[in-house]
Amino acid sequence: VLRRDRPSDVRPARLHVMVWDPDEERLVNVRIPLWFLRFSDNGTVDFSAADGDIVGDLDLSFEDIDHHGPGLVLDYQDADRERVLLWTE
Repeated sequence: VLRRDRPSDVRPARLHVMVWDPDEERLVNVRIPLWFLRFSDNGTVDFSAADGDIVGDLDLSFEDIDHHGPGLVLDYQDADRERVLLWTE
């Protein structure tokens, strides 16, 4: 996960999550308005799936997302070719 040394002057409005599942040959693409995510109980976004974690133990706080600003947050590919992209705009 990328973290800039100083906060971005531009506040992101949306979080994009794109996941490629090579076993099912399926691409999932979700766009989530950040105002909607602010309603979470602990102020973080948890990327755990029901059958296990998508990317290890990845939790992003809204503070991290705001600090980062628009742009690429995560580009991850595991040994099984599952790919996860997170970015904000």
